[in-house]
Amino acid sequence: MPPDIPMFSLTQTQVPSVIVWVDEQGIARARDTRTGNVIAEGKDHTSVIQSALNAVAQTGGAVFLRNGVYYLTSQLSVPARCALVGEGSESTKLVFTASSGDGIVLPDGDARVLLEGFTITNTRTSIAAGSAAIRFAGTDGSQLCRIKITGYWDVGIALDNAINNVLEDVEASSGSAVKTIATGLFVTNSSNSNVIIKLRTGGCDYGVLFFTQSPSGNILLAIDAGYTGVPPRSGSVGIYVRGNDNVIISPWLEQVDAGIVDEGVRTVVVRPSFYDVNTKIYNASATSPRYIGLPDLQNFGAAVIPAGQTSATVSHGLAKTPRLVLLTPTGNIGTVWVSNVTDAQFTINCSAAPPSDTLVYWYAEV
Repeated sequence: MPPDIPMFSLTQTQVPSVIVWVDEQGIARARDTRTGNVIAEGKDHTSVIQSALNAVAQTGGAVFLRNGVYYLTSQLSVPARCALVGEGSESTKLVFTASSGDGIVLPDGDARVLLEGFTITNTRTSIAAGSAAIRFAGTDGSQLCRIKITGYWDVGIALDNAINNVLEDVEASSGSAVKTIATGLFVTNSSNSNVIIKLRTGGCDYGVLFFTQSPSGNILLAIDAGYTGVPPRSGSVGIYVRGNDNVIISPWLEQVDAGIVDEGVRTVVVRPSFYDVNTKIYNASATSPRYIGLPDLQNFGAAVIPAGQTSATVSHGLAKTPRLVLLTPTGNIGTVWVSNVTDAQFTINCSAAPPSDTLVYWYAEV
């Protein structure tokens, strides 16, 4: 018997939709929810799902995947203005059996595609070079949410010339100390103004990799990148950022060789957290970065210039030598400046000795 339709709220609207399910014999069927007609069926799950997507492509619509495992022999191409929605990453699974190639490809241009609620994996035993589980190919205005990616892929999610897309609550993880996904999120070419929220990557060489200097204006919020349960792998990076004006907010970087590698222009990093990371932030090639709330990389305090003296030494408590020190004196002590800056301390100087002890507030960052 075919499943009841009302499992999905969107089917109660006037949006054209198709529901797909797999029976106990492994036969997939696609049924038009408006007419009740079965529009495709067979053991070729790829053909059935692609037929369902094509059926709603002309006007836009949704394909709903019921609980089950769908075996796919080649990539799925999701047309513009279409949604592919499962019942959750633990119950709806797409298993790709091809030895190479991408899994799901989103279209170029104003796509407005939604992918939600399923796991995508494969049967490979090694990483196929250039393969992506999900590829945004010049895609504009689409959304990915509640998706889990496992299996052997070169890239979990590829953003290539992709703009104005939203990725939320997505996981691309090897799930163990064995690397099966080389790069969790791969951002390249003019991929601009994308918002990535709650992305979890694990066991990757790169959790997030901005591959070229072109991406700009992207926002990464609450990224969790690391190798949970294993020591930092040599050369592994949580977030490798290039491009202009990209913002990283509240990332969690765990058990990677380098937490953040910043080679960008005006990169903003806000309140990162690090656990068992060899190098927290490497920014030798960064231009005008702004780091806010970084543990061991930012500190502030107050020093006292004693009466009749013109200097005071401060232990700044930072992980390495600060490259920026700002001073705010509370009294008229003339010109103030910093000298003798090391990885442990610096000296605050003033041109006029105060008649009484005078506070100077300081802020320092690496």
